[in-house]
Amino acid sequence: MTTDLPERAGEVVNLTSGTGKIVRTGRWRGPRVLRIKSVYGGPRLDLSEAVIEYPEITLDLNLMYGSARIILPQGASADADGVNCEWGRVLSKVPGAPRPGQLHVRVTGKLGYGKVRIRYGSARKRRWFTR
Repeated sequence: MTTDLPERAGEVVNLTSGTGKIVRTGRWRGPRVLRIKSVYGGPRLDLSEAVIEYPEITLDLNLMYGSARIILPQGASADADGVNCEWGRVLSKVPGAPRPGQLHVRVTGKLGYGKVRIRYGSARKRRWFTR
């Protein structure tokens, strides 16, 4: 039903990098779909303080040689079954099934030689920076 509707501004964001890093940390607005294409760079996405207006978001990664780090807020979940790995691998330390009332992240895409690491943020690091 909704596939014919145009996307609202900010719902889909495309980021591309050849050799540089793509980093999003602190308070940033998380889109409904974030597509990242990188040849050698390694994206680092910290969602622990991001402002996300959706119950579920999609991170579509197309990485050739780089590795991605995805940091989730406590209680969030992530399903990385949609990642196609050639020589890389996916390491997730968070639940894969959605939790009621919590953010769910769907990770999709293609991974060449790197890794995708998904974990929760460290409470110890946050305390140290807020002293």
